Amino acid sequence: PTFHLSSPMDLNYFSWAGCQIQHRMADGPWFGKWPSTLKAGIEAGLPLIWYTKNLRSVIVAPLSNHLEALHAMPHQLMGEALACGVTGTLQSLPKGFKHGTALVGGRDPHEATISYGDVLLNESGKKRMYPEPKDFILTHLGYWMDDGAYYYHMKDSQFPTYEPLLLTIKAQAEAEEIPFRYFQWDDWWPHLVYGQDTEGLEYWWPLENVFPSGLTDWLGLPLSLYNPTYSTHNVYRKKYKWAVSPYDHKRNAIPIDKQFYIDIFKNGTAAGMAMFEQDFMCYFQDFTGFMTTKVGQGAEWLHYLDMAAQKSKISLQLCMLNPNHVLYATKMMQMTNGRGTADNTRHKWPNPPIAARWNMMYSDILFYATGVWPSRDNVFTARNEPGCGWYNCTQLDPQLATTNAILCGGPYGPSDGIGYMDRDIVLRSCRTDGVLLRPDIPATAPPSTFQASFDNMDLYNISVTYSQHGNHSWHYVMGIDLEAPYSLPTTDFLGTNVGTQAWVAYQPWVTPEVFVPVSFAKPLVLPRCSPDEPTEWSAFTYWSVAPVLPSGWVLLGEPNKVVTTSHKRFEKIVEIHDEELHVSVVGAPAEVIEVWVLAPHETTINGLLIATCKFPTTCPNKVVWPTNTNMPEKFVDYNCDATIVCTPMSCGCDMK
Repeated sequence: PTFHLSSPMDLNYFSWAGCQIQHRMADGPWFGKWPSTLKAGIEAGLPLIWYTKNLRSVIVAPLSNHLEALHAMPHQLMGEALACGVTGTLQSLPKGFKHGTALVGGRDPHEATISYGDVLLNESGKKRMYPEPKDFILTHLGYWMDDGAYYYHMKDSQFPTYEPLLLTIKAQAEAEEIPFRYFQWDDWWPHLVYGQDTEGLEYWWPLENVFPSGLTDWLGLPLSLYNPTYSTHNVYRKKYKWAVSPYDHKRNAIPIDKQFYIDIFKNGTAAGMAMFEQDFMCYFQDFTGFMTTKVGQGAEWLHYLDMAAQKSKISLQLCMLNPNHVLYATKMMQMTNGRGTADNTRHKWPNPPIAARWNMMYSDILFYATGVWPSRDNVFTARNEPGCGWYNCTQLDPQLATTNAILCGGPYGPSDGIGYMDRDIVLRSCRTDGVLLRPDIPATAPPSTFQASFDNMDLYNISVTYSQHGNHSWHYVMGIDLEAPYSLPTTDFLGTNVGTQAWVAYQPWVTPEVFVPVSFAKPLVLPRCSPDEPTEWSAFTYWSVAPVLPSGWVLLGEPNKVVTTSHKRFEKIVEIHDEELHVSVVGAPAEVIEVWVLAPHETTINGLLIATCKFPTTCPNKVVWPTNTNMPEKFVDYNCDATIVCTPMSCGCDMK
């Protein structure tokens, strides 16, 4: 269909574009500016949202054929119409071919996008995994070695192969009590064929000078294993069915064969693989023709990949996504997460822009709608790590990097060199056994940012997420490179807030502690946080916002964590009028935690109560993993239980 808006309206638009859907396209009014500002084509312009100044929104997006779908601009109606269909590069349409387009409304762009995602998920039967995904990689701390990591394509000269290097990293982390629960291996370990513009798989098995022991359990930890494109010169061509690209000098192929993935996943799971990462999705989309010349070919490939992952009981991550792939993710039951940023290579500013490492708040809306947790990529936790290879060895905003990664909810993977890792920053993400303390949903741009930017289209880099406990929600608010203070209305707070009239906000990264009362009449004001001159780092402000409970108590949570009231820590909150507050908490064996509470009707440091819980060294409560995960018994988690009991004068911790 073609949607023709025949007269000027007070209407703005918003869409997504580009590899890693990094480009936010909300450049102004629909009329007049559209031809020059809205990118359309195979990697841009869908879904598209029209919205008014009071944020009433309509989203237009494909219902089917997500990989072939396209929004285009009829030249004769330039600036007034939007055509929705499939790409003209398809060589033919099969008999009986159907294509559907959805129009979904909402009170704001966020709600409209979520409602559209509901339509796609209801059709496929896939469920959003919120608040806690059943995925070992998403719920545990890992060491990442992908592009931008300290040891990416570079082992320390004192080690003959990567094997002793990884064992040394593991031993060093254990000595420093940094609880890595898995390792990620990237494109440096398998046999690849290198082409002019890309690399392709030749043989999914370790190079002998990388891992002499091959795909075996020599590391003793679960793994996330990587794959790039597929070379036409791979060793599997005769055994399995393949499609060869009609473009790109026929250098690339894709397996149209479920048995291919079943067989190589057997090798991966023998070594402990818990997640498989398929990279270069936008390359497949833009340059190979696999998804744009033959109807259903790309979907068939990804369907077989997903079926094999289900059989192997592993999760999937797709990387270098276009919006089309995020929509198709609603059909991939094992795809739990996708990359939402550029690689953390820390190239000199401004190429790529520094924002490419954290600009996720708008793309996260689409990820959340389609049931996918967005990944921020690896992080450095130290500001300067000399000797990291051919990349810039500084990350001047390590606190921002960790905060952003945790709030987005994808894998959290420090990638520092030996001796450089900041344990305090890492442990703000997790329990002492490496169980991540996560928010309920990915952090997204709140509705007020669309309203604030309606007339001038200024960027407001603000994200909000929450933890829901009963009828109340605890919020986490981040602002990045704000050029002026921003007043965040309480209507931007998410979750359920039955009867909540007031909140108390504080900054977990900042000392001394200052508690800020928040209410409908007194919104939270995010301070200006922007470098005075263009620089290679970003400034940020981060707030934990706790509700004032009906009896006046305020559970502030763990001040030394990014997510201060995660479900992996807090299980139940019970008020006994204003006389007592009971909080059920869980922890790892031998873990010591500190929980802050404000006594009833107190909003300053004078009313602060602190409970310290020291969990025993052994705990009987074993976390049972669901049957659809490939996780050996030796990697299970154990929970210790305790109850924090507070009176207006003090808090104590009772062990169960």
